[in-house]
Amino acid sequence: MQLTWNDLIVEDLGNAAALLEDWDWLVKGQFRPIIANRFGDWFLGRPDGRVEWLSMLDGELVDVAASAAEFEQSINSQTKQEEWLLSLTVFALHERGLIPGPDQCYAYKIPPALGGSFELDNVEVMDWPVYSSICGQLHRQLKAMPPGSKITGFVVDGPGTR
Repeated sequence: MQLTWNDLIVEDLGNAAALLEDWDWLVKGQFRPIIANRFGDWFLGRPDGRVEWLSMLDGELVDVAASAAEFEQSINSQTKQEEWLLSLTVFALHERGLIPGPDQCYAYKIPPALGGSFELDNVEVMDWPVYSSICGQLHRQLKAMPPGSKITGFVVDGPGTR
């Protein structure tokens, strides 16, 4: 089996503003979505040409390229496909028959930020807007907590609640 770009990335990002609503505490200023990986991570272009990676896993926004051309060159390397697109993990999930639909992504059942493992058994397919919202809210709250704080649980409420 061989993966295609469609197995690794999402180019039709729909309403990016709505999908990134719960990340407004971190993603500020002007940006344009370039692509997203199948784990819901975004790659955002800035007006000055920089490309940033918004990680659902880490809750961080990281510069990955100084220009769109540099980003395109980098993402075509096997090393960056493994790092940014998690190609080896996606391959293993495809072998298990776990393949997200157009508006879905891979999601950790128990986020690693809450002690979940990186094992394949901890990955499921989830609605992408839901996962993006959960991760944005989770990381916003975690960033506000002192290091070493104990988390005893969390609640996912209805639509539109923050």
